[in-house]
Amino acid sequence: MGQGGLRLKGSVVRADGQTGADAWEVTTGMTTVRAQCPTCHDVQLGIDDLTVRVCADDSSGSYRFMCPTCDQVVDRPASGRIVELLLSAGAHHETWTWPAELGERPAGPPLTPDDLLDLHMVLQSPRWFEDLVALVRRGTPE
Repeated sequence: MGQGGLRLKGSVVRADGQTGADAWEVTTGMTTVRAQCPTCHDVQLGIDDLTVRVCADDSSGSYRFMCPTCDQVVDRPASGRIVELLLSAGAHHETWTWPAELGERPAGPPLTPDDLLDLHMVLQSPRWFEDLVALVRRGTPE
């Protein structure tokens, strides 16, 4: 099994152009992929059965597929070399970005343990929503 639990089958061609028993294998024509499901172990897929995902923020890669045996969605990390190999074999491609919230900094002081206890007490009341709104309005300068 190659890096990341993935093997493309056919004539043996490594990404660096050399041949070898542990190389990635690519067929001419229909590409089949041997991947690993955490439940079912080795499974065979067509190249159309998996999707390569690349993060636009840090260029990290992964591939995702639905196991044909247990119908579980499997997501595995992939090096840049594996991403290129799968894309050159015809795999689907998605680009994603981190949520914008990761770059936001909330205003105001950090929560304290007393703040969390106050919130817990407010949530015990049947009028918790009205009490919470009043509590927030008290803390907001007019």
